[in-house]
Amino acid sequence: MESSKVSPLVSVIIPCYNIASFLEESVDSILAQSFENLECILVDDGSTDNTQEIATRLINKDSRVRYFHKENGGAASARNHGARHAQGKWVFLLDGDDRMYPDTIEIQLEKARDAGLSDKVVVYSDFEVAWQDEDGNIYKTFVNELKQMTKTELLARIMSWESGPTMPLSPINTLLSKDIFDTISYDESFGGWEEINFFIDILLTEETSFLYAPTISAVYRIHQTNSTANRELMFHSYIKFLGTQYNKDPALVQHCLTIGPLLERAILRRDREKFSTLINLLESTRIPAYFTKYKIRISNPSILKIAYTVRAVLPIRKITRLFAK
Repeated sequence: MESSKVSPLVSVIIPCYNIASFLEESVDSILAQSFENLECILVDDGSTDNTQEIATRLINKDSRVRYFHKENGGAASARNHGARHAQGKWVFLLDGDDRMYPDTIEIQLEKARDAGLSDKVVVYSDFEVAWQDEDGNIYKTFVNELKQMTKTELLARIMSWESGPTMPLSPINTLLSKDIFDTISYDESFGGWEEINFFIDILLTEETSFLYAPTISAVYRIHQTNSTANRELMFHSYIKFLGTQYNKDPALVQHCLTIGPLLERAILRRDREKFSTLINLLESTRIPAYFTKYKIRISNPSILKIAYTVRAVLPIRKITRLFAK
């Protein structure tokens, strides 16, 4: 690749909230990139651990590291803060408990250069997922393999997500031209799913291009302190996420396959609050409920209400032939 003197500056932004035990490894993976003309922006989102101490050590270690402290406002707020202070032509958003592969930025930049694109462009790649136990040991890994997709294909894959880390677009696998942030930012009101909402906003922007660079970009680490481990938070955020997408374009939610399994769980557990929330969403958005395990598609919420009523009065052993745990 070109010398760093003429290569564009890349800003790697890391939102940090009480992840001091992972932070140094994450930053080291950035500083070890084969592409050297970069800055690493640490945004401390009101951490109560020793994040600032580690950040100070990293700044003394490498002048490319910059540190900002702000009041706690969530990862979306921290990413927006970092983007406002980014000086680079390109932006990569990495969580502080994840790490990059050494050639990621170089390969993704080369893909954009070969395509002759530098403005309004997102370059995405494969990424690895690693499950880690409470002792820090990796006990399972998975590579989310992707390919070049159209915007329509990317939208459909995002909205049809069922479970597992298989999203095609994520902060840890995308290099974005900085000009995208001139008109699009993270919605700080979500508290979860704000990352996917952000990429859908970009996908719905006509002038933005998406390129696939075939390489493993980073390792997404799943551990007990991940925000995604808070299932209650993610549930309520997901309901808001679907409603938000419906308001943007009702056709988007027709790809959704997740409502069925969520409804099934609410029915089996006799969880009236979650069931009511999901039924209200179905009635307002007209999303069909797909029960793929049973090859059933239900468009009439009244049928699901009857199912909940039956479950409310019958013990689970009476209906195990209809539903599986």
